[in-house]
Amino acid sequence: MTVNNTLPSTDLHEETRQIWDQNAAFWDDTMRDGNAFQNMLIAPACERLLALQAGETVPGDRLWQRRLRASYGAVWRSHRRDRL
Repeated sequence: MTVNNTLPSTDLHEETRQIWDQNAAFWDDTMRDGNAFQNMLIAPACERLLALQAGETVPGDRLWQRRLRASYGAVWRSHRRDRL
């Protein structure tokens, strides 16, 4: 099996950013603070797996940012600097 380790082209990155930007407002309005599945099952399991320490820097979206900051004082680091 051959593994392709090349990064997508700049055009694909830009297309992806545009798609996320189009969906950002809907996602933020819909998810707000998550849903029952996210809050009761996914988030607690992820938090156990991450085993965060207070003040640790972590990636994630705004939902995770709020949750982790409130629970651990974690500092959020985004892979994106604008929406979502």
